[in-house]
Amino acid sequence: MSEQLKSPEASHENAIVGIGSVVEIQYIGESEEESETIKIIGWHNEGKDDTVLQTVSPSSPLGTAIIGKERGDVITYLAPGNNAISIKILSIRSS
Repeated sequence: MSEQLKSPEASHENAIVGIGSVVEIQYIGESEEESETIKIIGWHNEGKDDTVLQTVSPSSPLGTAIIGKERGDVITYLAPGNNAISIKILSIRSS
């Protein structure tokens, strides 16, 4: 029996981050590590309000850094102000 039939969540789990993905990330740093869930929006949706999830443009530094990445990947990207931020992808699902 396939994993998708055994686990209802499996059908919503994606292998890589793409437009429309809902991604749980963990910030890795000197202070206490924290996680948050974000949604990668499409270019046509930029600027629209999403009251449930923090939305991230795929053209933003964070969006650019995680597009195409997989669960478990650790990424360091440059945020505005040249601040290096490291994150770990905890989960990826479709919206």
